[in-house]
This record gives sequence, structure tokens and C-alpha cells, in this order.
Amino acid sequence: ALVQEDQCSNYQHSYSIYAIASEICSQDRKVQVVVIKDDEFVDAKILTIPGGDTVSENVPVFINAPMSYGAVYTKVFNVFIDNQEVVGYDFPIVHFDVDNCYSSNMTGSIGCLGFGGTDDPNTVANEGPGDQDGDGDCNYWDVDDNGNDIPDAFEDDAG
Repeated sequence: ALVQEDQCSNYQHSYSIYAIASEICSQDRKVQVVVIKDDEFVDAKILTIPGGDTVSENVPVFINAPMSYGAVYTKVFNVFIDNQEVVGYDFPIVHFDVDNCYSSNMTGSIGCLGFGGTDDPNTVANEGPGDQDGDGDCNYWDVDDNGNDIPDAFEDDAG
């Protein structure tokens, strides 16, 4: 679920995301979740549901967003326990209408200036400045810098 957090302007807020499981498990579960708008990844996170619990921590999303996204949906891709994928989960798609905080100086149309002109500090790989995959999104906030349809957060995590 997406949760509206602090207000950053009259109508915009920061947001966080968390995962809920219907059953308790004795081990920690890593949940790979994405936020999608118009069939494009907007954000991707790995959430941990601690052993003995059914709810993960809240993790900030839309950090350094280039725009307010409006209609989005969340989707879980995988669940891992001890680096092993767990099958058999039912992953619902949940729709939200968000009015998130954003910084308009992060768009590719201005040549990835400012923070976008640096390597993405949130990924292991050194993509360098600019737009590695040529999709118009600066590496700094591109959820899939290399354009292989796997969110960088999932590639950078060992499972």
C-alpha cells in the first residue's frame, strides 16, 4: 500500500510504501514491489516483512520524482526467504491516485542537469551521468537505468 506522509506544498505530499502478508512466517521475507504509471516503472523497492510479523516497514517512494504521478498502481514481483524465491503467493494490483512531491529540474528534456547530471547513487553499477538507456529519464531517478525491464533495486539486491 502507498501511504500519504508529510505535506510539501498546498496539495502535494511525500509517500511511503509497505507490504502486507496474509500469513505469519517465522523467517524474514523480502518483497520486490514496483509502482507503475502507464506501464512504466516509477519506483521500485525491496521491503522486508520481519519473521513473526505480517507487515513490512514503511519505505519512502517518489524521492527526487520529476513530476506528480497521479494514477499509479503497485505490483509485487517476487517474495524471497533466505535468498530463495517463494512461489504460490497471490499478488494483487492496487491502484492509487497520488499527488506526490516532485522536482521539475530532474527531467531528461533539460539534459539531466543538477542531481540528474551525476551517477545514480542508489544503484551499485556506475552508470555515469546522463541517460544510460536513452529513455529520456536521467540516471539519477530512472528506476531501470539500463533499460532491461528489471528495476535496478532488484538487480542490486542479492535476492
